[in-house]
Amino acid sequence: MSSSLDFKNVDIQTWILNNLQEQDIEQQLLSKGFDPESIKNYIQEFKQTKHARRQTTGLFLLIAGGLIGFLGFILAVINPIPSFYNAFLIGTTSLAAAAICLGL
Repeated sequence: MSSSLDFKNVDIQTWILNNLQEQDIEQQLLSKGFDPESIKNYIQEFKQTKHARRQTTGLFLLIAGGLIGFLGFILAVINPIPSFYNAFLIGTTSLAAAAICLGL
């Protein structure tokens, strides 16, 4: 059955790196002689892997934005160098907001 189908992770990673579309993958698998059920499972696994990678990148950007924002808050409250107060407050907040928006 399809549950016993062994997905080749190397192929899926190669497709992601080459930025292939689903139609290209389907044509490539058809030329290799795969049956439609196997092709459907390969494409489903490809989509899951691609979405997992995007989700990991987004989570990393959200965490980085949160840390930058917290660091900016701490530096603005402590105010170690008074002449850089606006840079700490506005600059780090802008960077944090940009990172968070990209992560979303």
